[in-house]
Amino acid sequence: KSKFNIKYTYSDNGSPVDDEIEFYAPGSLVKLLMGWNEGDPMPWYPLKTLNPVAQQQEFVDFFSRLYQVIDYAESDPFAHPEEFKKYSRMINRNTPPGYTPPNPFLADIARIKAISEGDVLDHDDLYPTLVTLSMKNYL
Repeated sequence: KSKFNIKYTYSDNGSPVDDEIEFYAPGSLVKLLMGWNEGDPMPWYPLKTLNPVAQQQEFVDFFSRLYQVIDYAESDPFAHPEEFKKYSRMINRNTPPGYTPPNPFLADIARIKAISEGDVLDHDDLYPTLVTLSMKNYL
C-alpha cells in the first residue's frame, strides 16, 4: 500500500501556514510520479522523501507529472486513456467507503492540482515543501 504525503505552505491573511495533504496511489501511478520505469517491478521504499533543495529536479518532475495526470484526466480523458486510468484508480483508492455524493476526495484532488500547478519552486499561494512516499507491506 503506497501513500503520498505532500507538505505545503499557504498564506492566510499574509501569514504563512503549514499544512499537508495525503493520498493513496496504485503502483502504476507511484512509478509514473516518481519517474521509475513502469515496466520494472515495483521498488520497495518504506519511506522516501523528495524536497526542493536536495532533490530539486526530482521534486519539480514529480509535481509536473502529478499535474499532468490530473489535468489530462479532467480536461480530455479520451485523448489520454492511460493517464485517465491512473487518475481514476487514484480517485477509487481515496474514496471513503459508504460515501454519499459528492465524493469528498474531489476537494482534495482540486487542492493537489492547485499545489502542483506552475513553478513549484516559486513561493506562491500554495508552495510545496516536502513529498513523502510511504509504503506498507501487509504480507
